[in-house]
Amino acid sequence: MDSLPPQVLIPVGVILAALIGGFFSLISLIISKEQKTSEFRQQWIDSLRQEISDHIAASITLSAMRQFQSVTDEEFLKVASEEQQRVASTFTSIKLRVNPEESDEKIKKLNDAFLEKLEECRRLYNNSQWEDARKCCNALTDSAIPMLKAEWERVKRGERVYV
Repeated sequence: MDSLPPQVLIPVGVILAALIGGFFSLISLIISKEQKTSEFRQQWIDSLRQEISDHIAASITLSAMRQFQSVTDEEFLKVASEEQQRVASTFTSIKLRVNPEESDEKIKKLNDAFLEKLEECRRLYNNSQWEDARKCCNALTDSAIPMLKAEWERVKRGERVYV
């Protein structure tokens, strides 16, 4: 069998080097994308945590104000109106952030439990059940903790495609 002339080995070497370089570039691109996705997911978790905190704080404040203050006081009505707007705004923001159609069954159950508790607190507040609404905020906090923890575990583990 005849050996290949040396002139043929040079283009083969160049092609192999290009393929190896392309492979490592692709791997680098995938790693970079996954890191960015994890960063965005972490920002989402932090923002959701802040929204939940703001919502609970505003709900507790407004419930206490409604329960213990005179409704005719003009200053009270102004402050209550601002808190009421904050409750509505954070409620909507939280609802838009939490995915009720999550594909991961474990996280879906946690999301559903959290959203049910969020709706229950809203219902109690809308029915002027101030004391129960404040108590519900504690249960809302308790249901947010495992949901946020599961999302944090997802960030630590990485995206399914990457793993």
